[in-house]
Amino acid sequence: MKINKRILNYSLWISLLTILMFPGNLFTEDTKGIRYGFPFPFLIHYHQDHWFIRGVSINLLYYLIDVIVIYFIIIGLRGIYRRIK
Repeated sequence: MKINKRILNYSLWISLLTILMFPGNLFTEDTKGIRYGFPFPFLIHYHQDHWFIRGVSINLLYYLIDVIVIYFIIIGLRGIYRRIK
């Protein structure tokens, strides 16, 4: 299977933009924070400090999984569109 670089680029950007498009999930275990990302939360913002960068946790494994999931969704939608057309 050959990887389509254009669709991969779109899925990378869409995965990043899900931080802005979808509301975060608030959690109150130990420390208060908000989880961002779709379908798996890959960015966590903790509310324990006034500095933005010090209160952010980025999980790159979940980000890559999100990119792969969005990539295959786009490939599937593209295949459905081609069949209909």
